[in-house]
Amino acid sequence: MKHKGSLFIVLGCVAVFSVASVLTVVLLIQTYECPPNALDIATFGDSLTDSGNYGHTVACGSLSTFGYQRYIFDILLQNTINSRVRNFGIGGQTSFQIAHRVTHSLSTDVLTFFMGVNDIHTWDPSKNDTVTSQVAFALSQGPTVRRGVLVATIPPHCQGYPFARPDAVDAMNAEIWRNFSATTIVDLYNALVIPGTSWRHPVYCLGDLIHFTEAANAVVGYMFAQAILKLPHHQQPRGAADGVACI
Repeated sequence: MKHKGSLFIVLGCVAVFSVASVLTVVLLIQTYECPPNALDIATFGDSLTDSGNYGHTVACGSLSTFGYQRYIFDILLQNTINSRVRNFGIGGQTSFQIAHRVTHSLSTDVLTFFMGVNDIHTWDPSKNDTVTSQVAFALSQGPTVRRGVLVATIPPHCQGYPFARPDAVDAMNAEIWRNFSATTIVDLYNALVIPGTSWRHPVYCLGDLIHFTEAANAVVGYMFAQAILKLPHHQQPRGAADGVACI
């Protein structure tokens, strides 16, 4: 990474009543210019992607830390890949709403979809192509995707969540496995589930029994980063994506 400069921030704390002690903390923050060839990653999803930071970007030496995007950035950097990880998550959105935010103006190297959680409560077994059809719609809008598209499986519910529907989660994930290639799928379900059950491991559950702990974000970021590292290095034409079933 090209070094751009160093910023010294001095924080002085002087005690009142003429006490002479002064506490000075010096923080050295290094900033870097983002290389023009940094891998651009656009992460689309709901609140599990948003993490309270919709629209924020983790990029090239940034000190921002939020959600699973931070872990994607760190792991890619450990593999000598500079990246720009953009957050397109909006809490509460369904697959339909997420897909309809992808437009022809989007240009990225890697496009990720982590959605379906907010479709579970209204899931209809007679129409079990929710995620597949919405990913297909998003790609039909003509975004420029140079390296590939990744689609995550839906994570298991936390035990005790009052609106849990393990049957819907299983059916929707089965749909994802039917319609996308193994190189396209990021299997978050099996990464977070308690083996032999249909429940998310409690270490990955916040107190609301919906959202991720930082431990879960670390796992999710790791899974996405490993999938990104396996993508082909050739550039793909506008709107194309390996292994995606367009229906």
